[in-house]
Amino acid sequence: MALKDNKIKSIIVDFVNYFNNNSIPYVLIGGLAVNIWGRIRTTMDADFIIDQSKLDIEEFLAYLQERKYEITSQDIIFGLPLSLSYLILNFWKLLILMKFFIFHNLFNT
Repeated sequence: MALKDNKIKSIIVDFVNYFNNNSIPYVLIGGLAVNIWGRIRTTMDADFIIDQSKLDIEEFLAYLQERKYEITSQDIIFGLPLSLSYLILNFWKLLILMKFFIFHNLFNT
């Protein structure tokens, strides 16, 4: 399913660019990270850990809403996963689940 794979890649690159452009520390974890290291694993989601201390919540919320993710500020609970579904094709109703694990000062040890 090349269309789905290309869409997943484009979504991941979009988030990586956002985090890099805004100097937000992040880590890609889970099945996609395993795939990048050469171990093929079927996955329908992307998992990120991001540092809340560097994240402007309102700006991130606007960024998500611009990209048609359905989320409100009440959905953002620090320390708990923030899950977003993205509908790839209305016809097939394929979903990619984006999960963000948001922690305060995670990368400062």
